[in-house]
Amino acid sequence: MDEGITVTGFGDASAPADVVRVNVGVQCDGSDVASALREVGQRLEAVSAAARDHGVGDMDIQSSSVSLYPRYGSDGMAIVGYQANHQLDVTSHDVDRVTDLITAFATAAGNALTINRISLSLNDPGPLAEQARKAAFASAQSKAEQFARLSGRALADVVSVAEDTDRSQGWTSYAPMARARAALSSDSGGMGVEGGETTVRATVTVRWSLGARH
Repeated sequence: MDEGITVTGFGDASAPADVVRVNVGVQCDGSDVASALREVGQRLEAVSAAARDHGVGDMDIQSSSVSLYPRYGSDGMAIVGYQANHQLDVTSHDVDRVTDLITAFATAAGNALTINRISLSLNDPGPLAEQARKAAFASAQSKAEQFARLSGRALADVVSVAEDTDRSQGWTSYAPMARARAALSSDSGGMGVEGGETTVRATVTVRWSLGARH
């Protein structure tokens, strides 16, 4: 078996989030299918217009879910009306305007509004991933050099490098929905969303050959 040292290194790189994706919905009841759909359609059109008024482009507004269900009376048998739901994925490239955007949604849809998910990320995570890989390789090399010294050998050439994509990931350092729910219940009536930082982690496994003994 060839002599060598195989180690795994981890590296993180962070940057402020610059993209916010909001899954916003409108939920309306009606006495019949037509009235429920009509009400949802009108309020959804107002929400879409509010998004455009706040700098969101047409390509950043997309329907993600549409549903229609009967509503039953207290006996659980008779249909007393219908409930229509329509959800949109709205992407904003201006994190600082998201609070105003959500307030505009609330004004447009009223009590029919639902905010289902808010996620923050980077428009281009590529440069951050490169920094994370560099840090991960440096971490692996530092550990390998220590192991080589402990074994009385010199660290020689790199034999192989592999990135563990299952453990390389990106995430936002702040969980936005928890704060968003708290803000909705505050006396201010607003909805605060903090951008925080998005962190990318890289995981690399590197194998070095060993040189002569000291």
